[in-house]
Amino acid sequence: MGAEEIAAYLGSQRNATLASIGPTGFPHQVAMWFLPEAGRIVMWAYRRSQKAVNLRRNPRASFLVQDGDTYDSLRGVVVQGEVDLVDDTSDVLEIGNALHARYGSAYGDDPDAYRAVIVQQAPKRVGILLPMQHVFSWDFRKLSGTGTA
Repeated sequence: MGAEEIAAYLGSQRNATLASIGPTGFPHQVAMWFLPEAGRIVMWAYRRSQKAVNLRRNPRASFLVQDGDTYDSLRGVVVQGEVDLVDDTSDVLEIGNALHARYGSAYGDDPDAYRAVIVQQAPKRVGILLPMQHVFSWDFRKLSGTGTA
């Protein structure tokens, strides 16, 4: 995929897998919601979560978004880089609000209830900024002629 296709693909997907390096040296993989931005992927996590602990110790991470139900429909993007962790509560709050804008509220149609939860959670969370240092992609639909060239 080209850069524009990658950006469109990331913008259309909702779930991803973030891999960090665990304390035993094995990959630690977790499902994540994310914000695709120009040149980076933005996420958040609880400060004491294993992924946050791992990334503080070793900032190298791999991020995978993929879909497809058959071999000829598989496509995906891998982003690798060294993350920057955001500790400032106001910056983390902005990330939480942006995630809410993308994914909607788990609290129905009551935006005030959601804002209260985000404000409460922000001090307990850390922002994760993953620069798109290395990007790999594939779109097997192109092999069968069902995808765009």
